[in-house]
Amino acid sequence: MALLPAHGINADQRQLTATAAAGLQSPDRRGRAGFGKSLPVDSPIFTQTDFPVNSTITKTTTSLKFVRPIKTTDQRFVTPNVRDRTRIAASWIEWDVVYGAAGSASVTRVPLVLVDGVAAPVLVSEKDVAGAQGMLTLRVSPGHRALHDVELVWPYDGPMEIVGRRVSADFVVSGKTATARPADLLVVAGDSLTQGFAVDGIADQWAYLLARDIGYRLVNQGYAGRTLIASDGAVYGAENGTITTFMIFANDVTAHTSLATVTSRLKDFWAGFFKAHRAGKNAKLLMISQPWMEAGDGGVSVLPTGPEYRSAMRAAVAAVATSYPNLRYKSGLDLTNGPGTTTDGTHFTSATSSRQFQPRLKAHLKSLGWIP
Repeated sequence: MALLPAHGINADQRQLTATAAAGLQSPDRRGRAGFGKSLPVDSPIFTQTDFPVNSTITKTTTSLKFVRPIKTTDQRFVTPNVRDRTRIAASWIEWDVVYGAAGSASVTRVPLVLVDGVAAPVLVSEKDVAGAQGMLTLRVSPGHRALHDVELVWPYDGPMEIVGRRVSADFVVSGKTATARPADLLVVAGDSLTQGFAVDGIADQWAYLLARDIGYRLVNQGYAGRTLIASDGAVYGAENGTITTFMIFANDVTAHTSLATVTSRLKDFWAGFFKAHRAGKNAKLLMISQPWMEAGDGGVSVLPTGPEYRSAMRAAVAAVATSYPNLRYKSGLDLTNGPGTTTDGTHFTSATSSRQFQPRLKAHLKSLGWIP
């Protein structure tokens, strides 16, 4: 596989001068930018954050991948917004990532790479790999004259595994890993509307945008195709989010889940959530009903209708208000413009809708007094 040349790399660039006081280390101070050094995938130079608790993690010299904790869905293999991070000075860094599964209908977007928190240009080359959709080699050029936080962010729409790492031979790392992620945690849970389908990339997804704007870490527990399942509450509560959002019912509409079942499952969901959360009954949980859906809100082909589910959730939240002081309800209809703003005419799945949703949800969290 021939790699594309990285923009602006000069083999004769001077290497960063490391001082003992700065705690900088490099295994090859004589290296030049045009040459590379392979690193094991589990190199301690890189750390990983923003993955759900109780995830299954494979971390070896040749593989790094995550499996989310809800095992009853294939979407557990998709880990949106997990971050692979380092603090480094280097002319370039490369990752080899295997994505998707052979014959899979999903097409994984190119992962987002951040340098000092800002999306960076990425050079991409691709080849076929047996048993997978393919392999990407990603190259980013953070710069060798100063230390930078460099992060690769997992996409939302397909499984991904890191299977190789390389850095320019002039690389220098600090004695510590990348700058710590924020202490406050936003946990988003629900179905595909939370996981991210089908925006252009993770950087267009409402949860990523919201967490970035309010300065929170993010754990994305959206599982495409998920309906309201009572036992999921304990899984989400165990994340101990500073704020947790749970947006549901898009798939219950098409599954014809009865309103009586919805009400019963909500009660059990909340019991599990607040028991698992270290803040107990004081944990902040915002329940969001599904945004506009043609079938559910039209009430022509599917019963119960979207409005009936919204009414059921609103009533159920009101019925337990004294038990859970920070349990709140918000209609998803309030957070987008509805028909005409989506890519397929039936679901909330476009970057346009996502970018409507994020600031409105942020404003609502402010109105609750949950964020400044």
